[in-house]
Amino acid sequence: MYDRNGDTMCLLENKVEEYYKLNGEYMVYSDMLEYGFTKREIRRLVEKELLRKLVKGLYIYKNELEDEFFVYQFANKNMIYSHETACYLHGLTTVIPSRCNVTTYSGCHLRNNRLKVSYVKKELLHVGAIEHIDYFGNKIIVYDCERTICDMIRNKKKVDAQVYYQSLQTYFNDRKLNMRKLSRFGKLFNVEGKIAEIYSLYKSA
Repeated sequence: MYDRNGDTMCLLENKVEEYYKLNGEYMVYSDMLEYGFTKREIRRLVEKELLRKLVKGLYIYKNELEDEFFVYQFANKNMIYSHETACYLHGLTTVIPSRCNVTTYSGCHLRNNRLKVSYVKKELLHVGAIEHIDYFGNKIIVYDCERTICDMIRNKKKVDAQVYYQSLQTYFNDRKLNMRKLSRFGKLFNVEGKIAEIYSLYKSA
């Protein structure tokens, strides 16, 4: 007997597998519609556990591991990874943050209790922001080392002490440190004098 439903599902499985091979484990709802999936087909794939919905507009294929850094930023386009999390992502510290540190502009509300949020003026949000490939191989937006060091110094009393000292030691002992950019950012964030003191301390050690 001909099983039309089974045959249709088999075709749909082949279709999503082909899409996975072309685009990777993360599947954006709007991209899937453009590719040719219908809304009904996407719901069917979720029901059959061939896809998992992570946040609005984003799905992941079958049993692939979820990359929290990528998912959080997909759901919150106006945030940038910063402070202790940026230190960890850049390899300045070995301490894994218990919550993701992010920065957004004043007035933007991020609803996620896994995020530790800092706020800046809107015109300062993208200063030092760069694309970064995380440990899963996904592109995320994070502050560069120089902006991160400025943020750590500026918020010394609020950040983890171990991460603070380990990150500064790693950065200032690196031959590739960019003092010109660090000084420029330091002036912008009113920590230029503290940076000069810390630099002198590490260079005289």
